[in-house]
Amino acid sequence: MVYKFLVGSEEVDNFKLEIMIDSEDTFMRLRNTILEAVGYDKDQIDSFHICDDEWNKEKEVMVIDMDVDSDDDIWLMDDTHLDELLEDEGQRMKFMFDIMNERYFFMRLKETIPGRSLHDPLCTRKEGKAPKQVNIPDEIVATPKVVNTNIEEIEEDFYGEDAYSEDELTDLDAFEGENLFPSGFFHASDLVPLLKQNGFCVGGACYPEGHPESSNRDTDIENLKHKVEAGVDFLTTQMIFVNDMLYSFLYRLQSAGIHVPVLAGIMPITNANQVSKMVDLSNAYIPRKLLSFCDRFRHDSEAMKQAGIAYATDQIIDLISNGIRGIHIYTMNKPEIAESIVKNVDSIIKAVNK
Repeated sequence: MVYKFLVGSEEVDNFKLEIMIDSEDTFMRLRNTILEAVGYDKDQIDSFHICDDEWNKEKEVMVIDMDVDSDDDIWLMDDTHLDELLEDEGQRMKFMFDIMNERYFFMRLKETIPGRSLHDPLCTRKEGKAPKQVNIPDEIVATPKVVNTNIEEIEEDFYGEDAYSEDELTDLDAFEGENLFPSGFFHASDLVPLLKQNGFCVGGACYPEGHPESSNRDTDIENLKHKVEAGVDFLTTQMIFVNDMLYSFLYRLQSAGIHVPVLAGIMPITNANQVSKMVDLSNAYIPRKLLSFCDRFRHDSEAMKQAGIAYATDQIIDLISNGIRGIHIYTMNKPEIAESIVKNVDSIIKAVNK
């Protein structure tokens, strides 16, 4: 499930944020997303207050354990998932970003979106400029040494009251600023139905060995199924260098009820320096055979190219022999590489298409 939060401030009238985050994510990730969106320093001590309808604090989620003696439960941002404390739309919350002066952002859980997941939190809309993170009274700024300062002389509402009116809260919905994800397309899959309505054939990406940022392969498959259910017509894999990885992946797709065509992504390695970049991009396993010829021929460009074409050709022959009907070659703007591979397998392609 995805949570959509609205964030506002009583100190700055035209400041608003919209944050979207997975319900199973932590308060720490929500905190960091807010701080990044407003450009605040993450080294400050802050906390979330879960509130009732009158903005009274019911629970506090702290960034660090302050070792305060209390009978109340201790909730830490790093250890606490949002859905442990938040469930209902309309839930109110305050983010105290300036503990010394008790200054808050006021937040509301505007919407819960079931059946969806979000790997990374997003600031999807933003309006206005946030107040200063640390606000110091003018009297203190202008005076190097303060003598006999009476705290009573500083008005109680210097930093604002601890209340937020219903009108102000409702006004959080009225965004006029920058929409960082126009029309709500914050996932590629959100765009699929619109493309299908306009007659497009839509392809999607998939990762046989798991997305580099994914927590596990089961979650990858779930997200992929959602993409297919949105209307994707076919899938193209990220580059693979061991065909057995693809065969195992196809079995998992079948078991999950995903039956659209899958094109195998083949990347001819013609430059030894490509290997580390490919691993970072695709999370692909690099077999010893490939590493060996990269090491042996890295300083001979022609030999390296020939070895890379031969390895990719061998992969493709195996894929075709095992019934794979679609193959996508990542050429990296080198059409002569693809041409050489096609020439190597042209009779094989004719044979299977008879």
